[in-house]
Amino acid sequence: MSAIAGIFNVKQRSINMEDCNRMMHKLSQYSIDKTDVWTGDSIFLGCALQSITPESINERIPFYDSERRLAITADAIIDNRKELFDRLQIDKSNRLLMPDSQLIILAYFKWGGRTLLYT
Repeated sequence: MSAIAGIFNVKQRSINMEDCNRMMHKLSQYSIDKTDVWTGDSIFLGCALQSITPESINERIPFYDSERRLAITADAIIDNRKELFDRLQIDKSNRLLMPDSQLIILAYFKWGGRTLLYT
């Protein structure tokens, strides 16, 4: 199981990096394989990742998809990957190593808030 952390400043002020560092330090007490962070203007995302599935071994999370302008951090395992790949019409050559977080971003980009209805 991975651990995630985040701050979203609703007043769109800068994030206090000391707060972010304290949160990430707290996550270091868990059995993890790697940690990473992503920050936007008023957003901080962090993840202490434990690689459980083959596609999570090289996963970069938090992940920012610059093309779609979406960021994600998650502790997720998608069981119906094949069905979701088919519904999203993802080329078979891209399926094997695509991490669940990127699959979630593609689903959200296509279906928005209705994503759970299609997954």
